Parts: sequence; C-alpha cells; structure tokens
Amino acid sequence: MLVAFTIALALQASVRVGGDPQGDSARQARRDSIRVVVEQRRRDRERRPPRRIPVTAELERTAFLDPGARALLLRARDARMRQDSTLASYDASAYQRVSVGIGFRAIGRDRLLFRTENASRVRWSREGGAVVDLKGRRTVFPAFAEAEAEADMHEIQALPYYPGREALWIGSQEARAEVDDRELVHPIALGSEAYYRFASGDSLDFTLPDGAKINLRELRVEPRRPEWRLSVGSFWFDQSTGQLVRAVYRLAVPIDVWAIAKEESERARSDTSYRSGGMAGEFRELEEEDDVPGWVRAMMSPLQANLEAVTIEYGLYGGRFWLPRAQYAEGWARAAFMRVPFKIEESFKYASVNGGEEMPTVPERPRSLLDSLFASDSTPWSALPREERRRRTQLLVQAAEDRRKSREARRAEECERTGTYTSDYEERFDGRLRVALRTPCDTTVLSRSP
Repeated sequence: MLVAFTIALALQASVRVGGDPQGDSARQARRDSIRVVVEQRRRDRERRPPRRIPVTAELERTAFLDPGARALLLRARDARMRQDSTLASYDASAYQRVSVGIGFRAIGRDRLLFRTENASRVRWSREGGAVVDLKGRRTVFPAFAEAEAEADMHEIQALPYYPGREALWIGSQEARAEVDDRELVHPIALGSEAYYRFASGDSLDFTLPDGAKINLRELRVEPRRPEWRLSVGSFWFDQSTGQLVRAVYRLAVPIDVWAIAKEESERARSDTSYRSGGMAGEFRELEEEDDVPGWVRAMMSPLQANLEAVTIEYGLYGGRFWLPRAQYAEGWARAAFMRVPFKIEESFKYASVNGGEEMPTVPERPRSLLDSLFASDSTPWSALPREERRRRTQLLVQAAEDRRKSREARRAEECERTGTYTSDYEERFDGRLRVALRTPCDTTVLSRSP
C-alpha cells in the first residue's frame, strides 16, 4: 500500500559513506535471494481467490440512490476491465516528486525528512514494453547535509499507462475484476455494492474541435460503514464509453494498525481455517507476541496511517484515448509522538500517441542468482544443512561478483556507444510488462537538468 511504501522508502533511504567491492557482492547476492521470496509472495497474493461479502438482493437494492447511478456504475465497471487494443504506443514526458516529512507533535511544524523529484521520457509499446530514459533527478536529505545521501527510487518510476493498469492509481498496480476486502475495497470492482452506496451527481458537456460531443457524468460514492478499507469520493466518467476521466477520493477513516491486527488475530483464533492474507494479514503479523513485545506496542501507540486526498485527472488524446495527465496523493503516518506526512505528485505530457515511430524493445530480465544456480532445488534455505548453506553462500557471492563485472563491462560498452546505460530491469505481472530504466553515464547532468 502507498502509506506503508512511503514510510519504508523513508527508512530505507541511505547515506553513502564509501564502497566495499566484496561487501557489494554479498549485498547483491542477498538482494537477489530476497527478491525471489518477495516476488513469489506477490505472485501468490495475486493468484489467491478474492474475499468479499456476497451481494444479496437487499444489498443491491440499497446500494443505488437513483437508477442513473446503477447504469453508470455498470458501464464504468465494464470499461475498467476492457482493454483497447488499438492503443499501441505512446511517447511521453513524466515528472514525479515525492516529499516525506517528520514531526514530533500532533499539532506543530513538520520538517522535511527528504524530497526527491525526477523527470523522464517514457516510451511504451504493446509489443516492446516500456523504456524509461531518466532526464533529471534531484534528492535532498536536510538531516544528512554533511554526507552524500541518495535514495533508490527506480521502483516508483512513473508510467502513464500499460495494459491492465489500475485507473485509480492507489492500491494494487494491476486492475482486478472483483473486490477483495483484504485490500483497499475498490468502489467500481465487482461486488462493491456490498460496501458502498452510489448516487448520480453533476454532468458536463463539451464539444471537440472536430465537432464530436463529450458528456461526462459524476458518480458519488459513500461507504456503508466507517472502515479503513473503504473510501469516499467523487468519480467522473465519459458517459458513452464508461472511461474514468477524473477522480477525487480519500480513505473513510484512518488506519489503526494495532486495532486491525487485534481484530485479525481474534478472527483467526475463532476460525482455525481462516487465512487473512493481504494487508490485513500483514497487520495481523504485528500482533504476534514473539514479533512485537507488549512494551514495544505501548511505546509505538498510537500506530496509525491515513490517505487524506487522492486526485487523478485524465486527458483525451487522439480523440478516443483517455490517458492520465496528473496524479496527486497526500497522507500521513503516526507512531507514538512521531508524525510522518507525505506527498506524491506526478504529471505527464504526451509527444505522441500511436504516432507510428519505431519504439525500443525491452530485453528479458536476467534470471536471479538463485534461479540460475539452484533452479531445480526448491528446498527452503532454512531447511538446508549448515555446510550446504555456507557452500551456497560462497557460490552466490562469487556469482554476484561475476555478474557485477559483466554488468560493468556491458555498462562501459553502452556508455561508449550511446552515453546512457540500462541501470535496471523490472518485470511486472509475471513478465507481461517489461520495464527498462536508462540512466546517463555522467549522472551530474541529472542534477543540472532544467
């Protein structure tokens, strides 16, 4: 979730004071091994069946305050999962700014913990994937003014669109057809009538230069009960296609981590077959006494988070494609007397949509070291004998060093040829979307970029 991600980002932002080649190899081996576990957990979570309240006739009857709201919701729900195959490519400029603060009083001045912003060129094609060329980047850590500070931001590079992208931006990256109440409950997904009430709002008509008329209609959404999984907001859709055009929403109530963890644990104890999973399952793990002693829980109370405002604006391109133009999110987390506010801003400008120019192709990502060295062995690491773990660790360190040298040689060749190098590969949705991040070899040009 965005709140947890932003806090983790702040905590993981590092101050670089020197390098150790052998240590770098060991860390790279560890990252490769951890990545396998994390990606497997993500895949398991995406494949699990959704958990939701069945929509009864009574729930459906009370979900809509007027007939127009029901028709608009069904049209939007159908459009949400329908992919327009005629959108083949785009070339866009993307800007992203992330700010995380820190404060030590509920009411008072918040100070900047860190801020990072980047500008990039994103070229996406349906067959080739997305190539992100980093054009500018600046990061400041006021708390570490005496050191060279940096944050690893490649994982949140802004991508305007890709097939299956979640239009509401916050929550899962991939649109899912059904509600899953272990996560944030999507107000448009199948089954949302059990959690929300819907009403028609205002309408807006305008005419395009070619004479085509566009009619927008507002759908107002309110939760049936105050709960952290639910949101309240206003959503505007193209009346003819059901495509989302504008959204403004927030969480119904702040997230109380300890209360949720206690609720999930009690539910698990009363039903031995119950498995929460998702964010609720992660909160439940915090309740385990072996992980969090009582004195730590007392010291870290209250432990809360909130998503106060999300705004999304879409623009119409080529007379038929609604693509994101601006996205903004603001919220905070609180642990005892410490408050961590955050803001994320993204904007996109499109040089071409289905322009016909040749797009670069993203190569397949290299397999992890564990997959390369021990592909046929699924034995958990903890179940291996100590000597075998030591032997495998030595192999991983050596393989990481070999891969580092190969990566440096490839980088030198790319820098010589183009002045940029491919600094990261990412595969999303079981490889259905490949992303390559390209960075200038002379990184000083990033901070000087206008």
